[in-house]
Amino acid sequence: MVGTGLQPSAAASSPLPAKDQTPLTARPQHPEASPARAVAYDQLALRYPTLAEQAAPANPISMSVKRSATPHLPAARWVLQTLAGPALTGVRLGPAPKLAGNVPANVVNPLTEDERPTTSGSLQFSLRRNLSAHWSLSAGLGVAEYATQSTLSQHYTSSTGTTNNPLSRSDTTVVVAKYRKAYQVFTLPVRLGYAWQAGARWQLGLLAGADAILLNRAYEDQTLPTQATRSSDDYHKFSLGTSLGLEARYHLSPRCELLAQPTFTYQLTPLQKDRTGVAPRHLWGAALLLGVAYEIR
Repeated sequence: MVGTGLQPSAAASSPLPAKDQTPLTARPQHPEASPARAVAYDQLALRYPTLAEQAAPANPISMSVKRSATPHLPAARWVLQTLAGPALTGVRLGPAPKLAGNVPANVVNPLTEDERPTTSGSLQFSLRRNLSAHWSLSAGLGVAEYATQSTLSQHYTSSTGTTNNPLSRSDTTVVVAKYRKAYQVFTLPVRLGYAWQAGARWQLGLLAGADAILLNRAYEDQTLPTQATRSSDDYHKFSLGTSLGLEARYHLSPRCELLAQPTFTYQLTPLQKDRTGVAPRHLWGAALLLGVAYEIR
C-alpha cells in the first residue's frame, strides 16, 4: 500500500477522551453540578438576597433622619421669674374741671402743665405657667415708682437808691427750682404671652395683660417753700392699668433662662379723686425689665 503522507491525529489515535479546554472558573465546582443546575443556582441567587444585602437598608437616603438646625427645647410647666429695671414714667392730663367763675383748675398750679417724664424703676416677682409650646400665663407681685419732674423759674428784683437818684439801680435774680412728684405703688401684674422659637437657645414673644395698682404713698421733692404737699386722702387707693410689651428668652440650661421684657403700662383709673378740683392724671411708664427665670415644675 502506498502511503498518502497523512498522519492520524493524536486525538483520533488515543483511546482516552480529548482534554477539556474549558476554563476552571466556568466549570461547575460540585462533581454533580451541571450547566442546567448552575442556571438554577443563579436564578435562586437573584430571587433571594444574601444576609449582607438583607442587613443593609434598601434605600439609605430615605432611612436618614432629618435633624433640625434649631432643636426643640422642652417647655417647663412652672417657672419662677424675677425682673427689675429702669423706667421712664410720666403723666397724661385729662380735661381740666371748671372751678368757680368758669376758671380751669390747671391755672391754679402752673407746675401741673409743666410736668415732664423722668426716670424711675420697677421690680417684679411672678410665677409663669406654660400652657403649651407657645402660650403662657403669669401672675405675681411688684413694686414700682411713677414720677414726674417740673422746672420753675422765679424772678426776684432788688433795687438800690431812690427813684429820682440817677445812681440807683435794680438787680434781677432768677431762681430755678426743680419740682418732682413721685408715687410709690404695689402692683399685681397678670400677663398672657405668646412665644416662638427663634434659634437654638432663643425664644421671642409678645406680652399683654393688666395691672391691679395699690397706691402706697405719694410724695413731692421740692425746693420751693411755697409749694404744699398734697394729702394722700386726695388720691384713689386702688386703680387699674393695662400693659403691652415684648419678651426675649435665652436658655442658659434646660432649667434656667435669661429674660428681657420691654413693657409699656398705662393707668386707666385717674390718680386723684374728682373732689380735688384738678385735672385727671393718668400715669404711664415704659420700663426695660431684665431678669432670670428658673424652672420649678
